This record gives sequence, structure tokens and C-alpha cells, in this order.
Amino acid sequence: MRILPFKPLMARTEINDDLPGFLDAVQTKLDQVEGQAMLEAIGQTCIVLHQIRTSMRTYQGIICLTSMTESKDSSIYPHEATLVAKEKEIESRIERNHAMLKPILLTHEKDDHLANLYNVICQVDQANAVFYDESNETQHSFWNVVDPLAIYRIQRRYAKIREVFLADGHHRRAAMSKLIESDKLHIPANLMTSYFDFNNLEILPYHRIVTNALQTCPNLLSQLSGIADVEKVEKMSKPRRVHQFSLVMQDACYNIEWKPRTVRSVNLQDGFALDTHILNHLVFENMFEISNPRESALVEYVDGRKDLRKFKKKVNKHTHAAGFFLYPIPGRSFVNLSQRGIMLPPKSTWFEPRILKGLVMHKF
Repeated sequence: MRILPFKPLMARTEINDDLPGFLDAVQTKLDQVEGQAMLEAIGQTCIVLHQIRTSMRTYQGIICLTSMTESKDSSIYPHEATLVAKEKEIESRIERNHAMLKPILLTHEKDDHLANLYNVICQVDQANAVFYDESNETQHSFWNVVDPLAIYRIQRRYAKIREVFLADGHHRRAAMSKLIESDKLHIPANLMTSYFDFNNLEILPYHRIVTNALQTCPNLLSQLSGIADVEKVEKMSKPRRVHQFSLVMQDACYNIEWKPRTVRSVNLQDGFALDTHILNHLVFENMFEISNPRESALVEYVDGRKDLRKFKKKVNKHTHAAGFFLYPIPGRSFVNLSQRGIMLPPKSTWFEPRILKGLVMHKF
């Protein structure tokens, strides 16, 4: 990949007094945020080192530009199809603001040389770090890497990386690519991108709640038993492997595992059978008559950070709901599917870390 330094627009640390308010304002009223001097233009060309520290672990990556015209020998693999309406909405926002408010999140095989370089930068330049507190448990730290030698070393390592995988930002990439191709913005073909390698990325599931499940399918357990092994349990537990999930409804919990013949019947291709695909096709479509789960108001999505207790509480807010607590897609399956061009069902993955909109922007 050919990555490039840039002159970012960054939020001032004063926004820590009301970070949620700032993030909302950036999304809807960027011109007012700029007018209130809540942003600072970094005058030097740099690569931004981004560290996200949570109560569980620390993630480390960079924010830069990626040249789309000079990376033809490299590949960026998407894993999710985009919606035209959402593309147009984001395209309009980018054109209006003349800015990308959030980088596209890319990932790749781990690189120990980069990890060591980032660690040295953090240690040597600790005094120049900028901190933002997302919550009591999550802190975002940034270092503007301006040293030409450090930038060159990072670029040299990325020049050797030929495959990267699009984790988050499919619609932003599609919208930006269309604007570049149309030349509406009269800018180079560069995308603001964030790179966190496989060691600094987690793939979590996206759980589902169908709010009217027992009204539409009152004999849900009976129908599930035809395609899966169903076991009622006293205490809800996380699924331990692929093709297992936990079901919550009316304060009862069940461990579910697809029958082998069920898995074989819905293989996408090349032997892959995704739990989200099986669930969407055989349960949501056939039992709940929901042909498009992503667009249905009856389906709530719960990100993979939520624990069992919080998930169960969400399910029990609805009298007739059924909650499906899923196992995450393994990293190797994610890579293989992406390389083969197999698109995952919508809301199949939740990636950590999450990149906040508005802390680092590319204004053009």
C-alpha cells in the first residue's frame, strides 16, 4: 500500500468537557464547530499515531492517507455490500463539508517492525501526546509523527503490504471514490484511512433481537428443533464455537446448535456456512417473514461489546421478543471470505476498536 502523510484537522482537548456534544455537532454542524474554534489545523505534514486504551486492552494503529491511484498492485478487500441511499447521504455530507470526518478502518497481517516503531514513538514523544476521554474506561491518544525518518520507515513497511481488509467504512469508501471519480471536489485520489493490524483488532458478533418473534412464530422452539439441537438451560452462557448461539425469550434461555445437515444446506460457496446467513435465511425469512433484516424495524442489533446480562435485559423489554446471542466470525474465515469476494450478510461483524468521528479529520 502507498500511504501518505497529511495535514490533519484535530479536535482541541477542550472538547473533553462535553465530548458527546462535540461528536454530535461535528456530524451535523461542522461549519459551526469550526467557527467556535473547537478544531485545530495541524500545520505540519504528519502521520497520526492513534492509541485506544480500554479497561480490557490497548489498541494501536495509524491514521494517514492512502493513494488509490498508486496502489494498483495492492488490494483492499471489502466484506459487506453497500446501500445506494446511504452512499448518497454520505457523499452529500462529504461534498458539503469538503472533509472526511472519520477514517476508513483497514486491517492487515501483523507487522512486528511497525509495532516496535510505534512503541518507540510513544515512549520518546510522550509529552506531545493528545488525549481524549471517551468514557471512564476508554481513552483515545494521538501523536503527530512529523519526523521525516519515522514517516519514511512507516511508509517503507506499508509498501510491502499487498493485502488489506476493509473492516469499517464501506459506505464512506464508496462515497469518496465516487466523488473522486466525478472530480467534483478537484482533489487527489487519496482516502483518509486508519490501519490497525490483526493484533490490534477484534472481530465481535452483532447480536439480534426480533421484537415480535413470538407473535409471528408462536411455535418457534418446535420449528427450531427441526434444524438445530435445542437445550434449555438454567443460566445463559456464551456460545463456545461457530454454529452455536444462545436464545433468550420470556426469561427462558436455550443453547442452540445447527444440525450438520442444516449447515450443509446453506453453504454459501467453497464450504463456507455463516451463522448470520443461516439465521437470516432459515429463521428470519422462513419463520418470521423478514426478508430484509437490515431494513426491518422489527430487528434490533446489539453490538458485541454487550455482555449477557445487558443483552438479556434488552430482550426482556419486549413481551414477545426473541434474542439471538451469536458467536463471532473467526478471523481466518473473515480473511478467506473477503479474498474470495463473498459478501457477508449485513451486520455480521462488530469491529473493535471503534474510531470516533471528528477527533481527526481530513479537510480538503
